[in-house]
Amino acid sequence: MAERTRREYLRWVRVFCGWLTEGVDTQAVGADPLVDRRARDYAARDFKRFLKLERGLGPASVKLALAADHLYGHLGLDRANVRREELPRVAPRALDRDEQRRLLRAIEHAEVRDRALVVLLRGRGA
Repeated sequence: MAERTRREYLRWVRVFCGWLTEGVDTQAVGADPLVDRRARDYAARDFKRFLKLERGLGPASVKLALAADHLYGHLGLDRANVRREELPRVAPRALDRDEQRRLLRAIEHAEVRDRALVVLLRGRGA
């Protein structure tokens, strides 16, 4: 795992643990969410709701934050049963005319194979 990825996971685990300490209503989840599977699921769902509604995070950030539930694997529990955020599929942005011209000029003196690949991809709309 990349160093930056590990830092982000650790950051979200800390946020999640801090939220568990201060934000979780143990009466609402029914037990300790670090021990009980049902309480784990309720806490994870409440944490997701907190991130979306109170913190105003978008789908990608919520999905990343929910990765903090890998913590449960280290505690001997399975990952929380919480629906992950679906990320919107976005079509790739096409090159405008100036960008296309710069690309063609950049490959003008490249190897024949490289020029052929760029011209082929450009001609096919890639």
